[in-house]
Amino acid sequence: LQPLSALGVAATVPLAIALLTISRKLEWTTAPLAGLLLTYWTFAFRFKADEAGPALGVAALYAYWICFELYDLLRLREARARGLVDYALFPLNALMLLGTAMLTLPASSPVQSSNFLASLGVLFLGSTWLRMQWKAAAGPAHPVLNVLAQGYHIGAVLAAGLFAGALMKRFPAIRSEIGMLLEGQLFLLAGIRLGDRFFRRVGEGVFGVALAHLFLVGTNAGGWTGSGRKVGYWVAMAFAMAVVFYANRWLTREGPELTWPAAGLLMASSAGLLHNEWTAAAWMSIAFLLLEVYRRTGLKEFRYQGVVVGGFATIGCAILSYERPARQKWQYPAVDAISSILAYVAAWRLHRIADEFRMPVSAAGSLLAAWAAWLFLPAPLVAVAWGLMGLALLELGGGYWWLRWQAHALAYSAFARTFIANFPAYGETGGISHRLLTVVPLAVLAWHGWHRLRGSELGKREIWAARGYSFAAVLLMAALARFELGRTLAVTGWAAMMIVLLYFGHRLAIRDFRLQAYALAVATFARSWATNFASADGDPGFVSRLAAGLMVIAAFHGGEFLTPREQPRERWAFALLGVTLLSLLVFYEASGQALTLCWGAQAAGTLIAGFAARERVLRLGGLALFAICVLKLFLFDLRNLETMARIVSFIVLGLVFIGASWLYMRFREKIQRYL
Repeated sequence: LQPLSALGVAATVPLAIALLTISRKLEWTTAPLAGLLLTYWTFAFRFKADEAGPALGVAALYAYWICFELYDLLRLREARARGLVDYALFPLNALMLLGTAMLTLPASSPVQSSNFLASLGVLFLGSTWLRMQWKAAAGPAHPVLNVLAQGYHIGAVLAAGLFAGALMKRFPAIRSEIGMLLEGQLFLLAGIRLGDRFFRRVGEGVFGVALAHLFLVGTNAGGWTGSGRKVGYWVAMAFAMAVVFYANRWLTREGPELTWPAAGLLMASSAGLLHNEWTAAAWMSIAFLLLEVYRRTGLKEFRYQGVVVGGFATIGCAILSYERPARQKWQYPAVDAISSILAYVAAWRLHRIADEFRMPVSAAGSLLAAWAAWLFLPAPLVAVAWGLMGLALLELGGGYWWLRWQAHALAYSAFARTFIANFPAYGETGGISHRLLTVVPLAVLAWHGWHRLRGSELGKREIWAARGYSFAAVLLMAALARFELGRTLAVTGWAAMMIVLLYFGHRLAIRDFRLQAYALAVATFARSWATNFASADGDPGFVSRLAAGLMVIAAFHGGEFLTPREQPRERWAFALLGVTLLSLLVFYEASGQALTLCWGAQAAGTLIAGFAARERVLRLGGLALFAICVLKLFLFDLRNLETMARIVSFIVLGLVFIGASWLYMRFREKIQRYL
């Protein structure tokens, strides 16, 4: 009610003491809480620092807090019966002290602010120590209420926060982080000494504040220059924090709360130190060391951290080398190669210890090795390098499924790349095309992979991958024949491959070879018709077109006789392909007047060949051609051909029919025997 004065402020202290004394004597519980609120509230809305001076305000706030804190400590020591209102006195006293100070005290210099915060921290730390001495007083059974009743956990948190704030106010970035690192370490050691896990958690919280301050403020704290490159002071601080975190993991022998940020700090410090393409290799080295620590200690957290850091290293290799400067072209493949070797060694070290992580770790090595080959080698050689890497993994890890699947991935990637980079290439070396020099080795590797896995004990899915090697080899050789032999002669190469595959398929009883031969037969027939015979863009040379067609037809009939009689459908298919393709060749090469005669001659020849070879399908094919000739003779030739051409066609065709009838009459008994 009176104008503000130093005496008025000072008088509030004995009033508060009197209130607390009476309340303690009469065992009032709510009066101290109400007195606390009114005391701080009166001070907050009446005190003017510019009139009374900040020193008086600081002294008053200290006095208020000490009065109410002593009252609460005495009740705690005497183990009096306490309720929820009593429990709220200590945290509310602390909250009102800090809030009132922020509202009433003016801004001051960093030194003054840090001194104020540090002195408050000392007060709370002293209160924490006293509460720990008297914590044997029985508290409520509920853990949350017990924390409020004892209060020393809250005091420890407040003291830690005030000390951290004082350090950040008083010192520049790096020095304040060093101070917080020491503060957190002291709390952690106190927790170990007292056997109280909460103090260790407080220390870890201080470490977290120091870590956040490092990356928010400390990265702009300057640095030193060496070898023409500036390195920030935060790099050394990050490395020191990582060392402290790992050391505390050994001291506390508890969970991974500190090792995860330590792994991140190692990554950050290595990136800040190198700041170039070797960062990814450094990360992979860290991952290798973490996995090695797991192998020696059995702590699973290091296993997961190694895999995560290795994943970042793998991604970093790809990102850093994607747009590499031309002057540093060799360095990026070297980084990838070193990282790949580290990943392979780590996967091998994890063998029989962490089965579930062998696959991703070794896969990172395979990916990086393939990426290095793509960066360093000329485009046509990349597929060959990938195929050789797949072969090496297949040979070295034949008994391990996780290496075999990586071999499959590399091999099939190499096969796919040939269609993108190798077949369109037009270069030559020593007169031999780059296609021939690169695709043939890949086809050989594919057949070797098929032979290597043939007969092995594989899963159902991997059996299909193993069978696919032989199909990939045939596909590569067929595409190579198309590019090397040209549009017209490509079918001759396909036909030769068909004969070879069919021969070995029957001789060695390999079903896949026969399936590949059938697929080549269909493709050869379709291309011969569409490209060699019917396409206007094909080779106009009659001799080459005729020679290629006859070779393919001969190959079809060769496939017919290579197929055992126990497989009649396959023999019929090859025979019909040969007969049909010859008919198409005659159709495109013979003129309209001679077409009927040529088809009749083909029918007769086919029929004779059917009798000679005892092939019913050829005899039926000849008869079908005769039927086509008759239909053409009556439906087309009678109306469109000249008189002499019609006469000749009828005479020749009639003679052919008479000859065919005579053959059937002459060999009737033999024919009935074979039907």
